[in-house]
Amino acid sequence: MSSITLRRCTIDRKTGKTLYDRIVEEAQGTGETYLSAHNIDSSFFRTRPNAKGNIYYQKADGTLFVANFIAEIGSEAQGNFLRINWQPYNDANTKSHRMVLVLRCPTGAPVELRTMFQDGAAVCDALRMADEKVELENNENFAVTDIVHCTGDTVEDIIVLLRLHPTYEVPYSGSSRTPTSAPSTPRRRVMRVGTTTTLSETSENVGDVEMAALPQVTERKVGDTYPPSTLSDVQGPAFQSEKAVLTQRDYHDLNGNLIAPGVLYGTLTEGTLVLVTVSFVTYIMTDQKTDRGLPASDKKIYHLLLDKLKILDHGDGEPWNPTVPAMPGPRDTSFSPHKRPRDEATDAAFNNFSASSPSPSQRRRRH
Repeated sequence: MSSITLRRCTIDRKTGKTLYDRIVEEAQGTGETYLSAHNIDSSFFRTRPNAKGNIYYQKADGTLFVANFIAEIGSEAQGNFLRINWQPYNDANTKSHRMVLVLRCPTGAPVELRTMFQDGAAVCDALRMADEKVELENNENFAVTDIVHCTGDTVEDIIVLLRLHPTYEVPYSGSSRTPTSAPSTPRRRVMRVGTTTTLSETSENVGDVEMAALPQVTERKVGDTYPPSTLSDVQGPAFQSEKAVLTQRDYHDLNGNLIAPGVLYGTLTEGTLVLVTVSFVTYIMTDQKTDRGLPASDKKIYHLLLDKLKILDHGDGEPWNPTVPAMPGPRDTSFSPHKRPRDEATDAAFNNFSASSPSPSQRRRRH
């Protein structure tokens, strides 16, 4: 049994429950705010593509669709990209980079939490599955970047790619670019637990560490800014920004403190159990050209975007230690979403989530 499973499945004598018991109990109490409770074209809907080709997702009342999701941070080998992208930066393209967290099923999780993870991943995958039907009818062909990747028939074979906020921002800047890749389809799809078609091939206690590079901060606030050099891999000629800043996001550690940008690498380690609030966006990019000016495939890029994050239990991975980027080459362009009214029930469920690691009292293992 792994140390993570042992810790999360050990009964707290004071409460009579394991950490997983308390997480499941609280999540089920606000089930409609969780991603697994929803369906595309039923509880949330696409908007029409805007002038830039972006599609957003909203509820029937026009509120931006956001939902909560519980998962575990995966490994670098699984695709975790918690570092600076290997591209040059200046004030014109600072919003072009988003770090990527790979989310996987929590280690040693009970069936209820495993089901919530798989069903949530199936909701993400359903965006693409619904679009495939329309594309076949219209004889359309896109190079696709997916949210979900599945390599087998168990929930452990599913990973979900979560894009963080833009790493850098220039105040009052409106441009944004997002690096993309385009894996081919068809591929293995993720289905909800209990459906007749399962995971088959259908179309194929880390605390708030003080930053060494900054003066001591007694109280952080969402929206606080820091110099880009706060990140250890921001060095060298690739970084020419003068106005860009790192922004304090709504990411909280195990003690409820805001996680400063400079300590993300040591806090969001492999195995960390997180509660995240997420939204969707799809970028449609047509009339593409290669670097040589030749016609290129149209692109459809699905992103799951991070809004808020709360650590529920620490992981067992080593801190990320990214290397300093070298000078390199071109990138694609997309744009950030417009602000819409927020879903208050989902926000409330996230903000009030109180399950955390077992108390320091004596514990015993569940048999």
